[in-house]
Amino acid sequence: MSSKKLEGKIERHEKGYGFFIPDRDDLEDIFIPPGRLRSAITGDRVLVRYTASGRGKNPVGEVLSVLERDVKKIVGTLRISRDGSVVIPDSVRLGRTVRVPDQSGSSRVQDGDLVEVEIENYQPLEGVIIDVLGERGDPKSEEKLLLKKYGLNPDFPVEVEKEAEKLSDRPQPETIQARTDLRDLEVLTIDPVDAKDLDDAVSVNVTGGGNFRIGVHITDVSHYIKEGSNLDAEARRRATSTYLADRVIPMFPKSFSNGIGSLGGETERLVLSVFLIVKPSGKVIEYEFEESVIDVDACLSYQQVDAYLDTGEVKPPLDRVADSIDTMVTISHRMRARRMDRGSLNFDLPEVRLECHEGEVKEIIPVEHTLSHQLIEEFMIAANEAVARYLTNRNIPMLYRVHEPPPEEDVEAFARFVQGLGYSVDTEGDISPADFQRVLDQAEGEREEKVISWNMLRSLSKARYSPKNFGHFGLASECYCHFTSPIRRYPDLVIHRLLKEVIDGSGMSDSKRNSWSKRLPELAEYTTEMEINATDAERESVDVKLLQHMEDAVGEEREVYITSIMGFGCFAQLENTLEGLLHVSSLNDYYVYNESDFSLIGERTGHVLRIGDRLRVKIARVDIPSRELDFELVEVLEDKNG
Repeated sequence: MSSKKLEGKIERHEKGYGFFIPDRDDLEDIFIPPGRLRSAITGDRVLVRYTASGRGKNPVGEVLSVLERDVKKIVGTLRISRDGSVVIPDSVRLGRTVRVPDQSGSSRVQDGDLVEVEIENYQPLEGVIIDVLGERGDPKSEEKLLLKKYGLNPDFPVEVEKEAEKLSDRPQPETIQARTDLRDLEVLTIDPVDAKDLDDAVSVNVTGGGNFRIGVHITDVSHYIKEGSNLDAEARRRATSTYLADRVIPMFPKSFSNGIGSLGGETERLVLSVFLIVKPSGKVIEYEFEESVIDVDACLSYQQVDAYLDTGEVKPPLDRVADSIDTMVTISHRMRARRMDRGSLNFDLPEVRLECHEGEVKEIIPVEHTLSHQLIEEFMIAANEAVARYLTNRNIPMLYRVHEPPPEEDVEAFARFVQGLGYSVDTEGDISPADFQRVLDQAEGEREEKVISWNMLRSLSKARYSPKNFGHFGLASECYCHFTSPIRRYPDLVIHRLLKEVIDGSGMSDSKRNSWSKRLPELAEYTTEMEINATDAERESVDVKLLQHMEDAVGEEREVYITSIMGFGCFAQLENTLEGLLHVSSLNDYYVYNESDFSLIGERTGHVLRIGDRLRVKIARVDIPSRELDFELVEVLEDKNG
């Protein structure tokens, strides 16, 4: 490790220490002990000096100065006392409370209120209350908190809305004339039943040689959204659409994303088409690209397609494209089999969709990964790979979607975990996705299948965007990008712009190549951060709604299965995917934790609780502010070895 001063970002832990992440990829993270962070908080750009090699695996350093602040406002819970007022941040990013001017004599706020604070001083950490969101635990207040916490704004700036409204409802005749005309091609969309922003359509033909010509047609957002426009700047700032439990915070105004930017409706739409030539075995042997115009024949839902595949009953509008669906299912099944053979991971994790009305959960619907989902998934993955290979082979600067192999220590931890459940992972040499998939295959249908899937997912590296190609471990893909959702992901829009530079064969100019090469690293980092932010918001949104839904169930009994076990108790999951804690004090014996196989053993009864066991529990406590759910054990319904 160089002794020179380094620039980068801080990740501060709530216990007072932190880690410095250098700008340079070839340098390892530096541990910053408590007391040496100065006023730096998570996300701040700082100047750090390396001071020692450290006893652990990370070198040790100290923050010299903060170069740029990341967090300027926070939301949290106000606590008023005789010693003054503080706000406890709802996010752990600050790692400490924020002092605010004394509120004890004010009728505007009360102890326990949710508030927004603008930070005025970072050492000591002080701020001023700029907004009162309401009472902690109130559904409307919690919704405001979520939007503020994650920086989500359902409204667009006036100039952005006006720019979107100026776009025409139909493509111009001269634009259509300059494109490949595919309006006679049978094209269909398959999406969730309530989707409005339809950005992908598919088609299929059988070629003269017996191969299949799969068409993946993606709405040409880049034709309408020009670099430097207000729409583009706002889309880049948002970076992604965020799908909360009961609403969508879109990347583009609905007048565009649900209008001319969407492939819904019986009218011409501009698209970028990827044509995949696929052998009957499911192997993609060729691909080509076109700027084209299509006219969608049928906008279908997953439910409609699945109903047809289950019953064979043909109902409008599916009757127009039934033969195409049959062909697509056949070839997508073979493509999927080839992807599984190369080692691609196949997680089947429980997921729910919430039907809400006026903010309240009315129905909890399990999400199934059906044949119709798999059909679309296979075609989209193949199109993404084709675009990534095409641009890479032409040495075009790229924004890859990468998923690196998991760190060695995480692989070893997962191997120890599954060994306690009676499974094994070969940790000799480099780990491959096929090594992980073998465990999933062995656990299929067993009680611990879901638990193993969850823990495997946690052990894997996080997928991210990068200007460098590190491959995609989870998909067992050597070259991958995101191309198929430019309405809801900004990286896809970037890939569209890069592809349109070269699909006519003219190549990219040196000036544009240099420009993209300089811009992509920062864009990759930012869009990755915003994706993580959206994912965290989506998960918390669902958890809050489910906790609110469970408030009326306190005292009732439910069935759960154990997902993890620790010394203080075990976590168990309800059918609706919400997890709760069974503390050892709520059990019917004094239980001792056995670390070797992640079990709890009752001293008096000798009964063993293991991961995967099914239990009947009573809902003991629902705490929305802390996002906590507590259970009490009623009985063991089925243990893992029972």
